[in-house]
Amino acid sequence: MITDSFTKTFRLRHYCYSGALFYLGVLLLQDYLGMNAMQTGMTWLPFCLGFFPGIFMSQSIMQRKGLRMAAVSGLIISAAGFILFGIAAMAQSYWAGMMPAMIVTSIGFGCVAPVAQSLATAGLADDDAGIGSGMATTIQQLSQVAGVTLLTTVAIVFSHGEVTIGINGFIMAFMLGAMMLIAVAVFTAIIRGSLIPKIDLTIPKD
Repeated sequence: MITDSFTKTFRLRHYCYSGALFYLGVLLLQDYLGMNAMQTGMTWLPFCLGFFPGIFMSQSIMQRKGLRMAAVSGLIISAAGFILFGIAAMAQSYWAGMMPAMIVTSIGFGCVAPVAQSLATAGLADDDAGIGSGMATTIQQLSQVAGVTLLTTVAIVFSHGEVTIGINGFIMAFMLGAMMLIAVAVFTAIIRGSLIPKIDLTIPKD
């Protein structure tokens, strides 16, 4: 049985945009930059370059400023990355467009990921921590499906009947994703109360 204290821990759902980012990014690389499946997979490797530094940055911010500031910072950086993806769609260039967008977005995602995990298990009893982590993963997957559905629909609508998603469709989808991330960042920055709890992140001394 899921208790109130258990359900209140799932507060940050930025993951709904990550699935759409990867899906639309793959289509952009293949349909407009002419890459095959192997090339497309290899071109996403730079995403890893930013994700891990983003995690370290998040840990640093959480220690100094708290969860709220780490979440807001990650969301704003992620939004900047989505804007860069929109610019990359216009430029139709990997090195000058897609790769910088990947690195910036991955830093933002890496910064938010530890916050989301901390919120998923905050306030739970030790016996519920494993269930909390599993539920967080489930919510993440469901949110990604919703994000892909929403942003892909927007991309198709603004492609104006083209056989594949057009450049305007990509731009509108990425820009909508950026605006929604900014909206979540603003909401996270101004909310008060129990939505974002205070978590003791200090390292105990021996």
